[in-house]
Amino acid sequence: MNIRYPQMGLLALGFWAGTLQAASDFPLDVAGIKLGMTEAQVRAALQAFDPDLKITTTQGFFNYSDGVDHTLKTPEFLDKLEATPTVAYRTGFTIYFASPPAAPTVLALRRSTASDTPPTKAQLEESLQQKYGAPVILAQTGYWVWEQQGQPSCIRTLNYKKQLEPNVSGLAYETVIQQLQMRQQDKRNQLPADLATCGAYLQLSRSNHDPVSQFELSMLDLGEIWQTEVATQAWVEQLTQEAVKKRVGQGKVPKL
Repeated sequence: MNIRYPQMGLLALGFWAGTLQAASDFPLDVAGIKLGMTEAQVRAALQAFDPDLKITTTQGFFNYSDGVDHTLKTPEFLDKLEATPTVAYRTGFTIYFASPPAAPTVLALRRSTASDTPPTKAQLEESLQQKYGAPVILAQTGYWVWEQQGQPSCIRTLNYKKQLEPNVSGLAYETVIQQLQMRQQDKRNQLPADLATCGAYLQLSRSNHDPVSQFELSMLDLGEIWQTEVATQAWVEQLTQEAVKKRVGQGKVPKL
């Protein structure tokens, strides 16, 4: 069980018009898992990739209050799914799902791979480019990035040369909402006014050794994560208002 906490202030609720957009059309996959997949589809992809993976799920909920009872909880929902290798030097996954009122589909995932027969850098890079195409950037720091085409880029920030360049620092799923808010506040970063339009991206992080004994692939749908968070906060706020109204309606004046 996992208590979820909102990542943004309630002022952001004003951006939600009550309609969630369609699931991401980002075409890339990680081990057969795509953004927007259901739990059943994820399980099928994991089974095809490695049938020995140990799969566990974590249910989430939000606390709220009617002004007197501070222990009220939302209905539980699928928060994340983890697939753990049963032997050393294998691949594991953490997959994050959308919270209500959205359908529980994949918003982000992380794949971590360690190998006792590691590929060379050249072998890994060739394999990645065959699967995903040329990356948007190739940084000397050891990460590559592939961005969704046709959607605003929300991973670029102003560098010391006053040029926009991809920067995925701080964009982990657990902190991405705050990062997007901070980046949007700096107008020089040129993020869209509506962060729900942000594109998805795939990132490679790897060890700097050659051969590459460890690497990680992270895929996040920034626009879907943003609009899901806004809609979830609106949902929790609605439940709070309904609880307060119910409590007030049940109030009785004591005999005087």
